[in-house]
Amino acid sequence: MEFVLAHLYRLVFVLCAAIAAASWWLAPAPITPNKVPDSAYAWALPTSAAEKPEKLVAAINGANLWGAAVQAGPQQAPLNDPEWRFVGVTVHGTEKLVLISIDNQPPQLLKAGDKLPGGVPIVEVHDDHLCLLVKGKKRKLDIF
Repeated sequence: MEFVLAHLYRLVFVLCAAIAAASWWLAPAPITPNKVPDSAYAWALPTSAAEKPEKLVAAINGANLWGAAVQAGPQQAPLNDPEWRFVGVTVHGTEKLVLISIDNQPPQLLKAGDKLPGGVPIVEVHDDHLCLLVKGKKRKLDIF
């Protein structure tokens, strides 16, 4: 009994090794999968019937994906504000004026108190920016 207690760790190791070896020999062999021919994995994109592009465009337009088209008549005003851009700033006496061009027409002079083409009033004109009144709040608009 003394021998068993003195060599208990070695005996447990030998016993575990014997169990592992026995389970290795007694385990069934792995099943080899059947080889599937490569033709079973072959695939291709489906072919579509050749249709005329005009027919496809008509189908998209008929679906109204982006809403109904708005037909503008000659009496209807344009939906956008007129195109305008800054031309420069000038001084007339002590008053500073801003030059704007609307739809490539000759420049117009606007001063503090006048309104821009979009209807926003000009509060102050400076050399490099305008001070505008937008929805009751003063806003700075850089000119250059």
